[in-house]
Amino acid sequence: MLGIDITLIRDKLVWEVSRHVVAEVEGQITKSTQSRHCNIINTYATDFDHKRNNRRMQIVNQDKKQRFEMKKMQ
Repeated sequence: MLGIDITLIRDKLVWEVSRHVVAEVEGQITKSTQSRHCNIINTYATDFDHKRNNRRMQIVNQDKKQRFEMKKMQ
């Protein structure tokens, strides 16, 4: 009787510990996956911002050139 109780307790402890380990590992995997996705999204967003800013500066520079040309003609 006592031997059965000890093995049940041992099995229960092993199961609890392994469950916590699995939960810990899954949590770390989830965190690393989320941070990787965030990095990818931030990279694309930053890239998009740079392209948009570059385009905006091209338009501003074209506008300045056109104004300068108009002043030269007058």
